[in-house]
Amino acid sequence: MANKNGTVTLKEIFEYEKRVYIDYSAQVLFSRKDSNKNPEGWLKQGVERIKQDINAIKGLIKILEKEQSYTVAETTKEIEQYKDAVVDRLFHPSYDIRRSKDVTNALRELKESVSKTVRSSRRKEIDALDTQFQTMYNLVALIAQDNICNTKTKENKHLKIGDAKTRVPADEKYVAACLVDTLRGVQPSLLTADARYFSLLGNIPRIAGSDLFAPYNDAFKRCYQSQRPQLFFVEKEGTISIINLDTDTQFERFPLKFNNALLVDKIKSFWQQHHQAIYESSSLISYTPTKSVQ
Repeated sequence: MANKNGTVTLKEIFEYEKRVYIDYSAQVLFSRKDSNKNPEGWLKQGVERIKQDINAIKGLIKILEKEQSYTVAETTKEIEQYKDAVVDRLFHPSYDIRRSKDVTNALRELKESVSKTVRSSRRKEIDALDTQFQTMYNLVALIAQDNICNTKTKENKHLKIGDAKTRVPADEKYVAACLVDTLRGVQPSLLTADARYFSLLGNIPRIAGSDLFAPYNDAFKRCYQSQRPQLFFVEKEGTISIINLDTDTQFERFPLKFNNALLVDKIKSFWQQHHQAIYESSSLISYTPTKSVQ
């Protein structure tokens, strides 16, 4: 269950948080983001429309350059796709005759800014080849197969939430990164405007930490309770809400709509077979199972 627990500023986030994952959607903090990615629409709206994206991209660069900021490779790809889908298309010869000098200059500035953002994001990518991260990601992706991790909440009911077949890989990568950090004794945080994280961060740790999978997930549960990730959600009006996920008090039961017996068996098997890899780089954890999962 996700509850809002006040608001926070970007300055406060980077003053107090040790590790902040930056979701691509966080750029809406800096400019109204129009969902229309049709170059025709851009040319009609002119320089002002392009400047909105320049402001958003420059704002994203600013927070990516913070020492505490981290991304995943999928975020970098999202930025590259935006460049390919919109910016580069507008430089196609078929648009030459319809571009004013001001629009052309603005597009050059946008292209340079986007290219810089790609470089900044790539520098901040976590090590996706790390064995502990890869194993945790596989567990997260396994649990995310169930639609309980893509359900609507009071906060995201206005959005179209995709089912397990259409989920975004970056979302699961960020969740996995956050969970690995908790095992390493670091409290992570995530800055996003994507409401899917209410379900993902609200349900995946809760399912992974269920008593059904003891004793192999005991250390995971203990570390998660100690270093629970902090979710910062960017609202439509640009404020940043602090989201309380309440996961640590509800490990004893699954979300009410989770009744996938086959998936439960798969999660049990995964914990049993891969728990050592999940704890591999966590020097704070000394783990020796004392009983097998029933």
